Amino acid sequence: MTKRYSSFLLLLLLLLTGLPRAGAQGLPGYVVRAATTDTLRGYIVDELASSQVTFYAKPGAPGQVFGPGEARAYGLQGRSGFVSRTVRLHTGGNLLRFVQPILEGPASLYLLSSPDTLRYALQPPGAADTLLELTAANWHLLFNRYLSGCPDLDFTDLSVLSKPFERRWLQVFLSEYNRCREPSWRPARRSATTSLTQLSALMGAQLAPFYSSGSINPPSGWQQANRLGYAASLELRLLRASGWWLALEAGWQQLRGGVRPYAIYTGTDLFSGTTAYTHELRQAVLLGGAGRTLGRPGRLRPFLGVSAGISRQLAGSHSLTSTRYTSILPAADRHEDYAGSFGMLGRVSAGVWVPLGTRHDLQMRLHYGQALVLRSPTLRTNLLGLQLGYALLSR
Repeated sequence: MTKRYSSFLLLLLLLLTGLPRAGAQGLPGYVVRAATTDTLRGYIVDELASSQVTFYAKPGAPGQVFGPGEARAYGLQGRSGFVSRTVRLHTGGNLLRFVQPILEGPASLYLLSSPDTLRYALQPPGAADTLLELTAANWHLLFNRYLSGCPDLDFTDLSVLSKPFERRWLQVFLSEYNRCREPSWRPARRSATTSLTQLSALMGAQLAPFYSSGSINPPSGWQQANRLGYAASLELRLLRASGWWLALEAGWQQLRGGVRPYAIYTGTDLFSGTTAYTHELRQAVLLGGAGRTLGRPGRLRPFLGVSAGISRQLAGSHSLTSTRYTSILPAADRHEDYAGSFGMLGRVSAGVWVPLGTRHDLQMRLHYGQALVLRSPTLRTNLLGLQLGYALLSR
């Protein structure tokens, strides 16, 4: 079973990474046209590596691709946007790109979208349309050339020249310069991002049939004693407009299962015996996960995901092995208390989101996995569950 589970997990990961970008979900956002300055509101899927954004006016509408020449800015709902600017490269050429504002004032700092490395650009005072690319070799020179007029800020000083080319120091020196030029200036908190958070509340049922335990050794042909348990959780997801997401999930679950009574060898024909096994675990769980959503923005969207984490057995968690004889021999019961023990679990899941609006969704999720209690005797169970829930997207 472990080999089968591992193979299934590997297949799911390969499927997730191999899916085309055209299936990305998108997130609620806007695009500002360059020609008319009109603001279009709908859903966006950003592609920073190629500096373009795909816009969907409404669910089911065809996508429109905007580059930095067609869009003045774009962003997610309630967030500062990425803006289109001409960047003068350190090599001498010019490049029109979407850039992310980091620090704005008399002099501003921007982050260039780049697939390979972090690149920064300076907007000197009075240069509204053109940015200057900063590198480790030229940033001291450009700061000294364009950020003048502040006697207490000398970019030729050894204490400045010794500082490394890092975002932290770029912001420190630009902040000092902006406060010098405008004493009332305060750094504005930027929230340009391609991610939104989503909080989901989920409730459902799951089966946790017996798989293996160090306390019993059932013969071939044994039958599982399936009993339904519950699974409830809160899940916080970080959703990207590309369709990928990361998740942190905390919850409670009940695992109930075992083995139906089976005949045992007593050593005599005068009487016979049967043994049954049951377990009931109440767990607090904490999981981390990742996945991908498919389908068009604003419509019913399937998703796939994987998660793994730890569990702790709460009061009442136990297993029971009961032996009964067809004679005057007393019953033999062995009770194992699992309260306080820690465990591990992993799951793969698939489901759908049903949109109720721009920010609200219904969620249905089917998951399969395995749980392991880390103590002796070891208890290991399969998991098969179905959960329904409500999801709220951040503003």
